[in-house]
Amino acid sequence: TQEILELIRSAERESTGLGSLSSHELFAKLVALGASGSAYANYVMGRAQVGANCGFIAPLQLVPKLNYREGYTRLLRAAHGGEPGAWYELYRACANYRSVLANQSAALFFLEQAAERGVLLAKTRLGLFTLLHAGELEAVVSGQRWLHEAAMGGDSSAYAVLTTFLVPEESSCEAEERFMG
Repeated sequence: TQEILELIRSAERESTGLGSLSSHELFAKLVALGASGSAYANYVMGRAQVGANCGFIAPLQLVPKLNYREGYTRLLRAAHGGEPGAWYELYRACANYRSVLANQSAALFFLEQAAERGVLLAKTRLGLFTLLHAGELEAVVSGQRWLHEAAMGGDSSAYAVLTTFLVPEESSCEAEERFMG
């Protein structure tokens, strides 16, 4: 059954397809793997059950039906089992105000957990969220730190936001003189 996980990993990354297995067969194999402690199997099932694509794989290719509460539980198991992306998926599920899982306080906690575990998009979002709600300099610095980490990890969006904080090298008087001609 480990071959199933490799097949899913490959299909997530490269759009290779899942072969001839039905969603019921895949789900049964994933349930067995998840029950035996596979964090990745719980991560895959959890994402699919809350309606999130798994790379190039649509949710209903992996599970027979959506089940938000069970998906949430599986994502929690995956997160506690060491899958950092599961924290981000928990954030997404709870941040959606139309979801049965909507919970803004939990969403922020899950976003923080994902960022602390190295998920680039989580670092960017947490940095932006922190800056948006910053009431003091310490919060601004914290937001910039998260954006810096994301930018250094390769997130061009975080880098673009950080460049808006750059101070020009010339003084304002020099800039004004150059502008006025």
